Amino acid sequence: MGTKGEQTKTKMIQAMADSLETLGYSATGMNEIVKVTDSPKGSLYFHFPGGKEELASQALAYTGEEMGKEFAELLKSAKSPSQGILKIFQVLEERILQSNFTKGCPIATTALETAVENNQVNKTCSAIFTSWVDKLSVYLQANKIQAKRAKELSFSIISLWEGAVLLSKTNKNTEPLKSASKTAEFLIHSELSKNK
Repeated sequence: MGTKGEQTKTKMIQAMADSLETLGYSATGMNEIVKVTDSPKGSLYFHFPGGKEELASQALAYTGEEMGKEFAELLKSAKSPSQGILKIFQVLEERILQSNFTKGCPIATTALETAVENNQVNKTCSAIFTSWVDKLSVYLQANKIQAKRAKELSFSIISLWEGAVLLSKTNKNTEPLKSASKTAEFLIHSELSKNK
């Protein structure tokens, strides 16, 4: 595949990722992706012979990995685990505000919509959440938190931010994210103080 073909494919993945986050899986139409990317419809099925399900899965994997990298950088640059977690909540808050409450977590909308299905889209959502939990757990273990407890804390913190994103978007108010960030900070501080 040439450079132009790769660019077209990437544009389609990015357009699908954006639409999945703001509209969800059912409301995202392939014709809209073709229109937004100004691509011939045939090229969509050339790049994604599995159609909407394949494109959505690749779009979710792409955006999940990008957000995972962003979180990892925030944690790496932080002076402490609690500061790193606070930075993640701040980035989520900025993302919500800058999008006028249409964005938050790029996976959540589709994950909720496909939770009862056993298809590739739902499996991709599950894999992304698992990846985030695992990466956060490894980070916490590197900061002297025992493995089992690090995993439990990772589930708790990601559950806090996902729930807070949902409430913030629904209420058009970032107070849930601010409150959840304080709870996450408390959980980290409490665990680290046990190890002193």
